[in-house]
Amino acid sequence: MKKLIDAAAVEAMKSEGQTVVWVDSNTLLTPAARDAISVNGMTIQEGCSHAGDSAATDNSKQVDAELIFRVLSSLQEKGLLNEILGACAGKCRPYEAECDAAGFKLVRGSSIRTEVLDTGNPEQAGKVNYQEIIGVEDESSISAGMITIDNVEFDWKTECQEIYYIVSGCITVTMNGKVYEAKPGDAFFIKKGIRCAFGAKGLGKAFYATY
Repeated sequence: MKKLIDAAAVEAMKSEGQTVVWVDSNTLLTPAARDAISVNGMTIQEGCSHAGDSAATDNSKQVDAELIFRVLSSLQEKGLLNEILGACAGKCRPYEAECDAAGFKLVRGSSIRTEVLDTGNPEQAGKVNYQEIIGVEDESSISAGMITIDNVEFDWKTECQEIYYIVSGCITVTMNGKVYEAKPGDAFFIKKGIRCAFGAKGLGKAFYATY
């Protein structure tokens, strides 16, 4: 059956926000309809209509900014907004974590993806890696994470107080000419403003906290 499009049909399309009139071999377009299309600044295209074209301009389907504001405000009042935002941010985190809005965070150690720490020596690129897992986004005054050192030594100056707990391998700290070796289960503390050298015999891994 042929589909007839007249001037009235064109006006109806215009009122619905359509800018394209789709026609095919079964469409009959009246001269008056063509004039209406031209007057209204619309175009004629051959093929099947795309639902998205009209839906995108359908005012009834546009997002209501005021409604969004009310929903977000309601979530904030109920203490759920931060939890939802945290869950969304979690998808971008370099680790898997479970959190509670009350103030709890559990990070799965096996999921942590580290990034390169710049030691200032291009030849050591990729040999020292770290990942912060606790920080400002957790409303914590302490930063904490994991660090790995792969058989290299580099100079270091502490910008804050630092604590390390050795997970595996052997990490060395050279201070005032003396080399200290920290092995699994050992922990050490360094004050702010201290110049030293970090290293590892083989691959060393440690958990750190700074404050």
